[in-house]
Amino acid sequence: MTVISPGCSCPGGAAKPGVRAKKTIKPLEGRHKMGKNAINKLMQALTDINKHFDQLKITYSDYFPTVNVGFIQGGQSVNQVPEHAEAKLDIRYPFPLNSTQITREVEKIIEKYPDISLETLIEGAARQENLHQMPFDRFKALSKKMYNIDVESIKSDGASDARFFGEKQIPVLVISPVGGEIHSDAEWIDLEDLYRFYQVMKAWVIEMNAA
Repeated sequence: MTVISPGCSCPGGAAKPGVRAKKTIKPLEGRHKMGKNAINKLMQALTDINKHFDQLKITYSDYFPTVNVGFIQGGQSVNQVPEHAEAKLDIRYPFPLNSTQITREVEKIIEKYPDISLETLIEGAARQENLHQMPFDRFKALSKKMYNIDVESIKSDGASDARFFGEKQIPVLVISPVGGEIHSDAEWIDLEDLYRFYQVMKAWVIEMNAA
């Protein structure tokens, strides 16, 4: 996971439409054209970035990098051409891709926008665990023994604090009961499976503590 913030600053960009008072009051024509709109420039760059990640879906098939523009801010007033704008992008990428590679690709995209600069706010490495380590094998064995459940592995597009342990070569089991719609108002969990999950997890922790 990498969170980056592209910001656009247009020196002399602010231009404010107004009125002239003579015999009548009429709009001052062309004032918008006098300023460089930082939001417009930033939106153009964000469109290019989104198109690039759409292409990566084809390149990497079913397990591909994704980008989410989760924050955009710019301008001070509706009647003023904004001279600064910024956005925050949350980029997720699978192993073996890394933050340096992804950031370099985004930098290349915005090269044609000289007023836009890029800053990395947060980054974390994508990992791929060896699922045949003893702790994982024991959890699967307990699940099978206690409830005849075959624990399977999946590819996850989410970020997890497990990566901090993984960087220290500490094996981490990332697993959950049956559920869905995570981080939404419709999030749900199967209570019967939650009970089974608790019992297996309890037996696993006791066994690992005694190992």
